[in-house]
Amino acid sequence: MSTKMILFLTYTALLCLRFASLVQAAAIPGPSQVEIREVSPDQIPLRLRTAKNPAFDVLAYKLPEVSSRISVTDQHRRLGVYICRDPFFSGRCFHFFTSPHTCIQLDPEINDQASSIGPDDNAVCLFSMVYHSFGGCREGRQNSFVISTPGVPDLREWGYPENGIWNKDISSYRCQ
Repeated sequence: MSTKMILFLTYTALLCLRFASLVQAAAIPGPSQVEIREVSPDQIPLRLRTAKNPAFDVLAYKLPEVSSRISVTDQHRRLGVYICRDPFFSGRCFHFFTSPHTCIQLDPEINDQASSIGPDDNAVCLFSMVYHSFGGCREGRQNSFVISTPGVPDLREWGYPENGIWNKDISSYRCQ
């Protein structure tokens, strides 16, 4: 191979590396991982702790339609969900924070243990019985439901086709 060809290939490789670093630097950051805080029940807003169970809506198994494009501000927004092991936001409780449209597999500490759930004011969330890695956060009448604030303080007394079907059976969620 000639010296000119070697110089040309070296120069081309350097340009490709430089271009790749520019593209990487300009990329929009993706959604960050979930943040989980253990909270005491008295840290949960009173409006959630004193709420009554909403009526179960058999048609609420899909999140509202949103644009397929996620804006930069949307990616940096944090949505929260309170999840407690006991009814009426008591017992061991966690406050999950994540970016919108991100399917979250519940931590082993709370997976299939929730008896009360409550999204923050600005969130509408789909909860699923299915783990994320097994197709969780999919919308479907048999394995998901959608709820907003104040949530469901007592999953033992809520659900369809029978009360309690969701109690201690939530494995993943996604909010927007």
